[in-house]
Amino acid sequence: MIQAVVGLLGGLVREVFEDWRQGRQLRREIKKAAAEYRIEQAKSAEAYRREWELRALEGGDRWVRRLSFAAWTAPLVLAASAPELSARLWERLGALPEWYVTGYLAITAAIWGLTELRTWRAGRGGGAR
Repeated sequence: MIQAVVGLLGGLVREVFEDWRQGRQLRREIKKAAAEYRIEQAKSAEAYRREWELRALEGGDRWVRRLSFAAWTAPLVLAASAPELSARLWERLGALPEWYVTGYLAITAAIWGLTELRTWRAGRGGGAR
């Protein structure tokens, strides 16, 4: 009878010890997986930052800037080459709602401002090209 109780207690202790050991192993694996995930996230963030800087250095948005510059320059060129047409253009532009003009100016400022900010942050030292 005592041997049966000792055998039963020994089995129980082994079971508890094995559960404890497996729990510790599981926690180690979870910590390792979390660390690997954090490393991957850091690499991803770094890769994103590098890509962003490369695009800024390459001038990836130069066509947007050129088009916005053309939109601002066209009325001046038109005024020099076709004054009558220019007068009609300015009359039409004067009829635009204030919210539209404000929005257009804000978008243009954002395009140029963000471009310069990206360039500056990428280390080129500012100055659009």
